[in-house]
Amino acid sequence: MPLTLAIDVPQLLKRIAASDADPLLVLRPDLDCRTEQLCAVKAFAAAVGGEDAMVVVPDDGTSVRFMLDGLFEQAGIKIGRKWTGEIGEAKASAWSLRQGGRLWVVSGRRPDFAAMPTRAVSYIAADRCEQIDTDISAAHRGRSRLLLSGALADRGHWFFALASAGECATETITLAQALTAFPDLAPAAEEYDATLAPRRLHCRDEVPVPVPPRPFAGFARDRLRIKTDKPLALLADQQRQVALQQPGATPVVPFYLSRLQQRYMALKRLAVKQGKRPWYLLLKYRRGGFTTLEQGLSYRLAVTTPRAEVATIAHHIAPTQRIFRIAKLMAESDPLGRRLVGDSRTALEFENGSSFFIGTAGGKGFARGDTLRRVHGSEVAKWCVGPRQSEMVEDLLAGLLGAASFGEVVLESTPNGREKFCQLYKEAKAGENDFTPIFLRWFDDPMNIAAEGTYDPDEVRETLSEREKALIEEHHLTLPHIAFRRTQVRMYRRLFLQEMPEDDESCFITSGTCYFDVDLLLAILESLPEDSGERTHVPGGHETRWKEPEPGHTYVAGCDTSEGLPGCDNSGLGVLDKKTGEQVCSLHGLFNPRQLATHAVRICRDYNDALLGIERENHGHAVIQRVVDLGYRKPHFRGGPLFYFDRRKDVKKARPGWSTNSATRPVMLEDLAEAVEEEAIIVNDRVFLDECLSFRLQSSGKFEADSGAKDDSVMKWAIAVQMRNTRRRKPRITLSS
Repeated sequence: MPLTLAIDVPQLLKRIAASDADPLLVLRPDLDCRTEQLCAVKAFAAAVGGEDAMVVVPDDGTSVRFMLDGLFEQAGIKIGRKWTGEIGEAKASAWSLRQGGRLWVVSGRRPDFAAMPTRAVSYIAADRCEQIDTDISAAHRGRSRLLLSGALADRGHWFFALASAGECATETITLAQALTAFPDLAPAAEEYDATLAPRRLHCRDEVPVPVPPRPFAGFARDRLRIKTDKPLALLADQQRQVALQQPGATPVVPFYLSRLQQRYMALKRLAVKQGKRPWYLLLKYRRGGFTTLEQGLSYRLAVTTPRAEVATIAHHIAPTQRIFRIAKLMAESDPLGRRLVGDSRTALEFENGSSFFIGTAGGKGFARGDTLRRVHGSEVAKWCVGPRQSEMVEDLLAGLLGAASFGEVVLESTPNGREKFCQLYKEAKAGENDFTPIFLRWFDDPMNIAAEGTYDPDEVRETLSEREKALIEEHHLTLPHIAFRRTQVRMYRRLFLQEMPEDDESCFITSGTCYFDVDLLLAILESLPEDSGERTHVPGGHETRWKEPEPGHTYVAGCDTSEGLPGCDNSGLGVLDKKTGEQVCSLHGLFNPRQLATHAVRICRDYNDALLGIERENHGHAVIQRVVDLGYRKPHFRGGPLFYFDRRKDVKKARPGWSTNSATRPVMLEDLAEAVEEEAIIVNDRVFLDECLSFRLQSSGKFEADSGAKDDSVMKWAIAVQMRNTRRRKPRITLSS
């Protein structure tokens, strides 16, 4: 019987199977073109003919051995002695045929042929040569006939050099031929990004018309499976049919993207089209399905792009394991998935050289030294927990962003106070980093409505609160939305704005006792326009002016100081109109004492020689000395513009600056809170309001900024309020007699 027909070798490979060219190279696209079957058949035929033959593959060889066992059984050939062992970093096994030949299977990327018990192998067929590091042609050229199949990958690889030399007989299986012979390869070809490595797909250096990437929605629907606890009424038709076949369990169904997930994907594509870096910050509500979506995107990249490394980071071990189970389910249930060559508790390794890692935010050195094609950070706002976590998160993010400097980065989270994620999000909104901020509220998901019959529309309509009326008017919500919202409010209580955010300001408020009136702060925030004030970048930070100085007006200023080095607190200046109490100018950033003093003197002189109070503790002394050197020195109690905390008869012994200590700190904070509540000051500074919202009672028993948050704006405006309460001596007019 013709051995080439013992298995289904397609027509385009039959000519190659009949060829005796030596050596024969088969150039093929980086897809499953059944060349592994071809190699097995050719080596089998040589062994049946009495020769010693060998099949070489870069994986564990399980499929080749299974295939050969079937050929032996189908051909009725009896096998004698069998040998197994290791040759270098590869495994080898051999069958002795009673007809006299032997058939070897060598599996691994780095076989050491010199370590084999015999060198009398007259025929070698190797598949996926681009993944085999040992140069088979150099080891056996001249001693064995060779059939070498592979894709043209790295230019420095021995197979690429052999094919480029033009000294060997070459057959090429084009992408078009492969898709014609094997229609089941079409989805994989559509998903392949041909612009990244055209040689791997098209077998030549020339770049043909690229195959457009397949939309992820189609990939997810056809190949990915997920667990779902959604009611059947909310599932797609195919999902519902599959779920009904799994009674009494959490069903595993095809992954259909929801309308909200599709919107999220569209926002990411829009950012890329606008020329932005593929780095995203997703601020989301609870249970929107975004973690599952990101796992699917990472999995697709791993199985469709050779040698791609992707990573997921979660905030704790338990959620890390849950998220990894999502990826493992996708890998195990994918009907066209890549073969796994490594499967541990923290990584999946695929036969194409790609790896899928997962870790926790507390892990040390994660991603340091790696090159990642994709990073997904889950619940980033919860990474800052415990002592020194802010510093650890800074280090982790630096490692991740460095490893993925040319890849995609997605950091997603529900709000959790003014932690690192909040800071990154605020900076992204202001255009101060490379991330694109994406905010998805609970009512952006059309599924978040109360089902008909579960609420009384008339009762909801008659009991609408002012907040609910505002939501209906501003966002066009309906009564089913409001009914759903009320169920969530009852569930989450004071954490509702955190778990089900409605705007990207109030959602960052967490539980705890805030020093300031939260409702009042939120009302002020809502009333302020996003682009209020004229903002100017200065070395070290930015200066914002809401009102220019007016002749005849008196102004006061408070200055909060710091060392100005990376990792230190910010510093700045706040200027108030003394009569109206309006915030007219703010300086905010990371300034060294010399810079801060220079800016402070410049701004105060602009504002009619404003009374300047500088916090004197720590590095305030250096700021004060520089201010005095610049000529801004006359004490306020002598009618000058510089505040002196104590007044002495000998001015040279008086101490300039405001002293924030255990006695003055409670007073200045109380005066600031009272001024805000009684509208004694007109607030224009959004940064100040943000810091007020995170100024809470801590476990130490003191009111301070949350871990990872700042309070420099709170302190500078508190000093400014004290300056407003200070009287400067007016110049006296003396009449001579």
